[in-house]
Amino acid sequence: MSLSHLCNFHVWIIGGSDNEAHNIYDLLTISPPLNEKLTKNEILIWGRIENDALPEFLSRSSVVVMPSYREQFGMVAIEAMQCGCPVVAAKVGGLQDIIITQKTGFLFERGNSSSLSAILSGFLRNIPDRIRLRNQSLVWGETFSQEKTFKAITKIYVNEEQLIPDFWQTVPNKDQSHKIEHHFEKLTGEKIKSYKIVHSHGKHKSFLVNTEKKNFFMKIINDAPSCQASVFPINYEFFHSPKCSKERFYREIYQSENPISPSLIKYDINNKVIIWESLKICNKDIFSNPDLLGNLMEEIQQFAPIDNDDPRIINYKEFLTDFEVSPNLNLIEKFDKISSNINQIITKNYPSYTRTHPQIELYRLMFLLEEHTWVIPIECHCKFLQAINCLIKSVEFTYEKPTLIHGDLKPDHFLYRGSKILICDWEHSKYCNASLEAAIIAYKLYLKNNSPQMDTAQKYLLKLVKGNKEMFRQGACWLVAQCIFASIYWYTQGDENALKRGYNSLKDFALNWYKSM
Repeated sequence: MSLSHLCNFHVWIIGGSDNEAHNIYDLLTISPPLNEKLTKNEILIWGRIENDALPEFLSRSSVVVMPSYREQFGMVAIEAMQCGCPVVAAKVGGLQDIIITQKTGFLFERGNSSSLSAILSGFLRNIPDRIRLRNQSLVWGETFSQEKTFKAITKIYVNEEQLIPDFWQTVPNKDQSHKIEHHFEKLTGEKIKSYKIVHSHGKHKSFLVNTEKKNFFMKIINDAPSCQASVFPINYEFFHSPKCSKERFYREIYQSENPISPSLIKYDINNKVIIWESLKICNKDIFSNPDLLGNLMEEIQQFAPIDNDDPRIINYKEFLTDFEVSPNLNLIEKFDKISSNINQIITKNYPSYTRTHPQIELYRLMFLLEEHTWVIPIECHCKFLQAINCLIKSVEFTYEKPTLIHGDLKPDHFLYRGSKILICDWEHSKYCNASLEAAIIAYKLYLKNNSPQMDTAQKYLLKLVKGNKEMFRQGACWLVAQCIFASIYWYTQGDENALKRGYNSLKDFALNWYKSM
């Protein structure tokens, strides 16, 4: 792993005897990068500290690492979260119950240093995620107070609770009803008769709202974790908050004139509240009909095209000319700003880190792999580079103008208005190379699971683009880029089988790719 691709960080090593502290010091001096941090006091060995001093250490830390080989309960993890500090720990003892993966920290298999390194590197890269996990750790840590624990045990013994509910579905929100009624009535002037929660966890809250006269669909946009920020070194001076709530809010609002989107009724910028018309979810299996799905994707692409003489498009194409002649990682950072400028049409001038060009993404992955940015096994490293090089050499570099895509099509995003199929939930929409939409769908259907089917994914991709060979080749670039990206991302989230899935997806890609052309 290249430490130069991580933000500057300090390590505090706490606990243990004097002999253990001396042994750790000797081990650190053997590694030049770690020895350098040691001499700069960026690694400090504290040894045993007083209990009264522990809260200060924990509250000032971004993450606590517990690579224990044995642990009965894991009181340190509770103490850390009560100080608002997420925990990365081995899957041993009570730590497996205390730490909620991706909410209060991450778990890795005991003794797997590569997995631990991958998780920590993703955590260090993703500043918005660190803030989210810190807040959630504090909420979760507060449930372990003595009073709350005694009450919970009492309820179980008196059969007041037959099953222990999922905490994250039951976090108390005393003023939720009041907020919903307030937002809705302020925007529409109508009284709520009743409402039903459609989606209450994760990145947004959605409700079906009923009044005396009609029904509405209401959404409250929240901040969302950024997958990209856990994988790529991102310039946070420019992209200060990937996937912030306002950026996602404006992506939704941009579709208000889109004929394939439900009608927008009202919205509130300050509270990120949107009210749409209420429609029934389409009962067709859209994904089993690639012709129909391909037509719907074309309808999305036709909305709000950017003029060829727009300065942003001219700048985009001029950059591609220069990059094709001399590709390098520094130029890619410049390209990210160019892509952001195009997508600020949607995000109302919020800078957004957006992958828009298939070959640029292959080069990005290639350069970062060559610099050993991620801790991955050598066989995966080689297989990823082989698939990338195969496509870079065989697919013509595209200068296609970015068009609009939905970005995250799922079965419940398709709605009926009469016999017309519409599409909702546009918070991932962006201007991008059109074949990305098809590639993401093919990836989710055939490469995301534990038994990836690259041949089937490619055949499905070809149907989605209606046999267009050029779009298929660009889609194949996206398919490989998405496969490698997702493998590394999920590995940074503690999924130790993620790289194996990526490897199996691309195992025979080079051989089969030439057959499919």
